[in-house]
Amino acid sequence: MATDNPTQPTKLQALLAKNVREQMSLRPHLNTQVKLSTKAGVTQSTVGRILRGEVSPLLSNVEAVADALGVSVTSLLVEPHERDEIQYDREAYARLPESEKEKIQSYIAFVIATNKGLTFSEVTPADPAQADMLAAASSRPLDHRTLTHNETTSSPKKRAVKRS
Repeated sequence: MATDNPTQPTKLQALLAKNVREQMSLRPHLNTQVKLSTKAGVTQSTVGRILRGEVSPLLSNVEAVADALGVSVTSLLVEPHERDEIQYDREAYARLPESEKEKIQSYIAFVIATNKGLTFSEVTPADPAQADMLAAASSRPLDHRTLTHNETTSSPKKRAVKRS
């Protein structure tokens, strides 16, 4: 631990305390000072003093607590609305095989790429004829004969097949 603070916690100390408490509440296996201190490898009194905003903790202790919680140090030191990182269980991710990690990274890249050109447009309601056509089409069972847009609600016409 660095310096003790007998007065009110600084803004950063209070934020750290709030974020650690929030992360602990999301993890039943780390929801007490004893559980978190054991997992982080720091003393229970260190965790308690961090939670009360009584100290300016050593960076190594903040890092140990963050690692135990499976979050980044940054996420413990910024307001939740200012976080620009994806929240996930870093321990569980680390245990995944590389092929699964690649799938996750690929999915993230896909979502980002598909949303780059995202635009919004006005929705135009269907006219009565289009609405009738849609209602008729949605009530028919799908098969190879009913997959055309020109079809009417009458029975499908049989096509003559020339045989030579």
